Amino acid sequence: MATQVTPHKISFDQYLELERSATGKSEYRGGELFLMAGGTAAHARLSARIIGLLERTLPRSCQVFTSDLKLYAAAVDKGMYPDASFLCGEPEFYQGQKDVLLNPMVVFEVLSPSTREYDLSLKASFYRSIPALEALILIDSERMYVQRQARQATGWTLEEWTDHEGMLPITGSLSFSLRELYDQIL
Repeated sequence: MATQVTPHKISFDQYLELERSATGKSEYRGGELFLMAGGTAAHARLSARIIGLLERTLPRSCQVFTSDLKLYAAAVDKGMYPDASFLCGEPEFYQGQKDVLLNPMVVFEVLSPSTREYDLSLKASFYRSIPALEALILIDSERMYVQRQARQATGWTLEEWTDHEGMLPITGSLSFSLRELYDQIL
């Protein structure tokens, strides 16, 4: 669950200055900071599984990032820590700093009970405002549920999976087995 910690609004640059010396993580939402809480074992295992599957299946020209790398959605002035992300090509960083990525190709969020509604609604819309983003994958940590939002020429499409059968398309020819994604986690 996120807890608001700023009594007054600050700029994204001020947030970065605070965040770089902080002992914990916080997300930036248009001038306000929200502390991030730790996750459950299932959440941590799903995040690790996603990273492992990406590392194993993506071409070497692609770069995979953990939840330690912030993303900045400039159009909506939001700084977020996705559970995983990747891009194929050259990364673009905020003001040349290597700790804030601007051009993820695909973002993964593992849903937790305390953040599920926010992640599925507002946070998803923040991610979709990133021009380079091709897909957003939301994966539930308590039940078999995966949502994929994908950019199309005419807007965004939404697909959902609620059982372990089938493949989850990530982007292009890349896909994950849903059974492998959730294996021994749920």
